[in-house]
Amino acid sequence: MEDGLASLRAHGTWQLVALAKAKKQAVITNRWAFVVKRDAQGPIERFNARLAIHGFKQKYGVDYVETFAPVIRYDTIRASIMYAVKRGWLVLQYDIKTAFLYGQLTELIFMEQPVCFEENGRQLVCQLVKSLYGLKQAPAVWNKTLHTHLEKLGFTRLDSDYGLYAKFDSDGEMQMLLTVYVDDLLLMVPSDLCTEVANQLKDVFTLTSMGEVKFLLGIEITIDRTHNKIMYCQRAHIDKILKAYGMQDAYECWTPQSTSESKTKLKPLAPDTRLPYREIVG
Repeated sequence: MEDGLASLRAHGTWQLVALAKAKKQAVITNRWAFVVKRDAQGPIERFNARLAIHGFKQKYGVDYVETFAPVIRYDTIRASIMYAVKRGWLVLQYDIKTAFLYGQLTELIFMEQPVCFEENGRQLVCQLVKSLYGLKQAPAVWNKTLHTHLEKLGFTRLDSDYGLYAKFDSDGEMQMLLTVYVDDLLLMVPSDLCTEVANQLKDVFTLTSMGEVKFLLGIEITIDRTHNKIMYCQRAHIDKILKAYGMQDAYECWTPQSTSESKTKLKPLAPDTRLPYREIVG
């Protein structure tokens, strides 16, 4: 929690003002949200604590209007990786730390001070300057902020998918690709250009470099450059589903149901019996 609060202060997320400044506008409450980050195999990698404002208490037209933020499609990510591997480019993964805190707010929003970290009593409240997790407009504000900075770095957002960016040279030849899924970036770039572009991004954002992509959005990604192959696997997700339905010790079976006539007499189920069959098969 202290690390999370330090990030909020470093970004200048709010300024403390007198409660009277809020006048008739509601002062919104907040809570700490605890997030568990897992690796490709499922074990816990780290714990995060985020301060989230109670956005459900916001009022449309008063403290928010626009909320839409584009999200890249999975098939766009797969197609981009395939294109990059075919051209021999690196596929580098980056995570932008506390991404939502970079967005500048235009609305006037007041929030109570975080519990256990109050300063100078309850007569002071937080007037938000930057975006914050939980705000209805937070994804839209962050997306606009990222888009503005990427354009300054020479990237062009493609009309085919608003989560896909490309950079072209003076002859119109594509130099690199960048996919954006909220705060997860995939930079697909020739090896001789990767350091320059990564440093440009690090000048603007606090990035965590994760090297060549191996695990993205719950999917294991294995790139075999020798044979130009890309393999995708959701091992951790499959194991989670099996464990949830008590099938972690089940044997594999190529024929899940016998083709012969069943001799088992079926018993009628009680009306309140709940079977998760449809949940399992999707």
